[in-house]
Amino acid sequence: MSIVVLKKAYGFKSLKILKKLGGFSSENYFALANDKPVIIKYCSDETKIQKSINISNLLLNKDFYVPNFIKCIQGNQYLKIKDKVVCLYPKIEGDYVKQHLFSAKSFESIAKSLAQIHSTQLKLLDKPKIDEDINALIYLVKSNSKGTDIDKVVLDLIQIKRHMADALPKKHLQDYPKCLIHGDFHSQNMIFNAKDNLVGILDFEEAHMGYRGEDVMHFILLSLCYNGFLKSNMRKIEMFITQCLNFISMDELEVGIYAYLKKLAGNFYLEKRLYTKNDLGVLPFLKRDAKNLRYLSDAILGL
Repeated sequence: MSIVVLKKAYGFKSLKILKKLGGFSSENYFALANDKPVIIKYCSDETKIQKSINISNLLLNKDFYVPNFIKCIQGNQYLKIKDKVVCLYPKIEGDYVKQHLFSAKSFESIAKSLAQIHSTQLKLLDKPKIDEDINALIYLVKSNSKGTDIDKVVLDLIQIKRHMADALPKKHLQDYPKCLIHGDFHSQNMIFNAKDNLVGILDFEEAHMGYRGEDVMHFILLSLCYNGFLKSNMRKIEMFITQCLNFISMDELEVGIYAYLKKLAGNFYLEKRLYTKNDLGVLPFLKRDAKNLRYLSDAILGL
């Protein structure tokens, strides 16, 4: 990261990186710019950054905070440095909520905020369909073996996704209007205050036009069932869905869930990342996905 370039481009007298944050598709840093806390985001996909900025600008007057991207001296809200795109926004005060700390109050706040996103008037392209050659993917795994135990996890997950894709019913999606979908709606992209109110939503890079139940299902899988469909988690799911049904019908929710599962069954991003970039850090997520999809295959599809 070129601190000198950023200081000059944004006119900062001082810029100090304090901590590297998480992120798959982007690099995120917590920093102090002129002694004020900011988040610095690096990404290789300019289109995603432009989309995230445009959506955030539309949502600035909602009941929750979205990144208000800082303009550089030239007036742009992002900067290109070699093959990377970088943008900055002020850090909001608040905390992430861990899975076991979700409350009825936080679910109510999440559902209301999600409804505001879905009601935003914006036309985006649908999320591109991922059409993988399963046989080529299996060959990739076998020709770049990471060991029997790891390979088995991945190959089993690929087969689960294949069966899901074949078994998912074709709902009458055309009967329901598409709307703005966050696309990566989970607890690590949310900020809460001390009263369990959702006060900030981050990272709209994966936003697209879709069905409202997609965001609901994404949140359930990544935020409420990280350790599986335990009884305690099922109670949280019921609480969350109850709040969502104040803004979405059960039929539309069901359609969105099937649409989400269809996309999930064709998404092999993590599997490919493991075998093309040797990123063993994705293995816990693959194990989580395998466990959750086995449950969903049985509970929803009867496989």
